[in-house]
Amino acid sequence: MKLQAFLFDFDGVLGKSEDLHHKVYNRVLKTLGFSLSVEDYTSRYIHHDDPGLFRTLNKDRKFGWSEEKVQELSEQARRWFLDEMGSKDILYPGMKDLVLKLSARMPLGIVSMGDRRMIEKALENAKIAGLFQAIVCADDVKFPKPHPEPYRRGLELLNAAGAKLGLEPALPEHCAVLEDSAGGVLSGKAAGMMVFALKHNQSAKVLREARADHVLDSIAALKTFLGLDN
Repeated sequence: MKLQAFLFDFDGVLGKSEDLHHKVYNRVLKTLGFSLSVEDYTSRYIHHDDPGLFRTLNKDRKFGWSEEKVQELSEQARRWFLDEMGSKDILYPGMKDLVLKLSARMPLGIVSMGDRRMIEKALENAKIAGLFQAIVCADDVKFPKPHPEPYRRGLELLNAAGAKLGLEPALPEHCAVLEDSAGGVLSGKAAGMMVFALKHNQSAKVLREARADHVLDSIAALKTFLGLDN
């Protein structure tokens, strides 16, 4: 099958940022006398945006936070994440090469439940910001992953950008998604797309149960699969 477009998740896929997110969340929670284990974060909260994480945590642990408090904690997490990242390139090793090679073949987009400021800063730091024709973040959709809306919106924006270049619109079945979480896999599959999943944060079993088409050990394995070794 000839791919016409490729959509990336950001945290845990393009960016080696989940450890940093977990660190920042715990920095915020520490001010309230709580903490979140790595296991809880990766199994329950990893696919949420910042407000979604704090809302779900609030519900799970019955903290009784107001929506105003959730937004306050979310904004604090965003500020601290940007401070922690600074000018560092947080892309996974080998990811920049993959993006460069794919961008020569097809339009690329990012579909993330993360904050746009964080993503754009990370892309600027890695000097690949100009290689993506569309970015969808949590604020751009009504329904977050695992709902299909984020990836449907991503393909819509890619096709709009492609139309300006005279490209034929890509069909969902000719679009690939790269994810690292069950929630993200479910979102891509529900949008009718092929989903590759990297075992960066969740097990092969969890990713396969979410119906990922291909579960891969590494970025190098994905490059081999796509014929991008050279």
